[in-house]
Formats: sequence, structure tokens, C-alpha cells
Amino acid sequence: MRATAPAVVVPGWDCVIKAIEALSTALREQRTRLGAWQESGSTDTEQLRVAVRGYRDFLDRVLGR
Repeated sequence: MRATAPAVVVPGWDCVIKAIEALSTALREQRTRLGAWQESGSTDTEQLRVAVRGYRDFLDRVLGR
């Protein structure tokens, strides 16, 4: 039995791949923003609050909340 590439079997597969890549990129960017606060050694909790809220808002949009 020969397996066929998903792009051939599923119409619009390229769109799914692009959406997953865009989501992965956005998640990495959010993680970088949150990590930047941590790496800076800042004690400014307002910066942390804003970073966490942005991350939460992003995840809420992704999850459709």
C-alpha cells in the first residue's frame, strides 16, 4: 500500500499548513515577550502583568474565547 502526501489527499491542505506555521510563529513571539521580562531581571510587576495579560489575551483569541 502506498501512502499519498496529505497535500494531494486533502483539498486546501496548504492553507492548514500556513495557518499552523502562523500560529507557531505568533506563539514564539508571545513567549519571547514574556521571557524578555524574565531575562531582564526587572522587578517591575506592572511589566509582568502586561506581558502575562497579553499572552492570555492571545491564547483566548486562538482558543475562541
